[in-house]
Amino acid sequence: MKPTSRMSVGFRNLLGMHGTRDIVLVSVAILFFWMSLYFYVPFLPIRALELGASNTLVGVVISSYAIGQILLRIPVGIGSDLIGRRRPFAIAAFIASLLGALILLVASSPWILFVGRFMTGVAGAGWVAISVLYISYFGASRTNQSMSWVMLINSSGIVLATLIGGVVGEHFGGQATFILGVIAASIGTMLLMSGQEPEPIEEDRFSLSDFRLVMRNRLLLTVSLIGILIHFVTFAVSFSFVPIYAVSVGASEFENGLIAASMFLFSSFGYLVTPWCIKLFGYRSALVGGLFIVVLSVVCIPSLGDPISLMISQAAGGFGRGMAQLILMTLAVLVVAPSAKTTSMGAYQALYALGMFVGPFAAGVIADIWNIDMVFWVSSVVSLCAVVTALWIPKRVAVPSE
Repeated sequence: MKPTSRMSVGFRNLLGMHGTRDIVLVSVAILFFWMSLYFYVPFLPIRALELGASNTLVGVVISSYAIGQILLRIPVGIGSDLIGRRRPFAIAAFIASLLGALILLVASSPWILFVGRFMTGVAGAGWVAISVLYISYFGASRTNQSMSWVMLINSSGIVLATLIGGVVGEHFGGQATFILGVIAASIGTMLLMSGQEPEPIEEDRFSLSDFRLVMRNRLLLTVSLIGILIHFVTFAVSFSFVPIYAVSVGASEFENGLIAASMFLFSSFGYLVTPWCIKLFGYRSALVGGLFIVVLSVVCIPSLGDPISLMISQAAGGFGRGMAQLILMTLAVLVVAPSAKTTSMGAYQALYALGMFVGPFAAGVIADIWNIDMVFWVSSVVSLCAVVTALWIPKRVAVPSE
């Protein structure tokens, strides 16, 4: 066989039975989806302060992103499994992102920012269907790989968004980043609507009685608890008060975007190395290692006094968080039957959204009562609790057959 033919066959085997066109369309659409949600993230807490918000209200605005996800992720998962389709829910998520960016653009008070951020959280709830739609193009034997790729696309979109958003914010103001969100969501919607979803397998159709089995899965509940803790830290620290802390140590709008981009860029590196770490060390050890890196990255923040060192700490935390998030998402779909994958993913994501809600809100209250440094100390303890909880993950994970 010629080398080119061998490569072609290998690539087609990697993609399974489905052609490359739909996979490319969905991949690029996912890239624009996450760009639409993150162009403005480094500027949102600052914008809330400009509109008169207290630290507590800043936390409430950031927390609103989680409300729609808590309410909708499980229904989205169940609904898409019941009808055997993920694409309609994915398209709805893209449209919600577009509407959310529009509301944020015209917001004249912190509470209108709250509404806009809530709508982007509704969009985020669709990630349940979007991520499972992507891995549905691949076989169960490639779950680790396909989950790594979709998370890499996710992170790449966020890195591009924070870098581009930083440049645009520096030259045109933070408000311009909301316009970028509208444009990206529009492009992503058109791309997603141009692709086709793989046909559902009738014998694997989900039933409502399976929901109870999913919610009784002890490993899924353990994974979800870790997800709650790590998202508490991520949203209390990186998405809420690191941008404000960065300004206090002299960061410009561009540098603030660069700090956020460094975290997401190194998350991508974490996604890339995690499949190798799983093979070498197993799920539990790789997860503990990633979470411990997060602990170190957070506990050092109060001692940092310049944007460069803050960027380094966020990059390290991003790497550890990338490892942890990929392992947790992979376990969430590996530990259940194929027909319940979206429901399991929805349950996991709805539960970890509790951390996304409580983290920023608690951080705002802590910052008002004490100071921002105390936010980082408390978050360090929470991330350490995630490390301890990860020790309950078994060394070997049993995977249900298709």
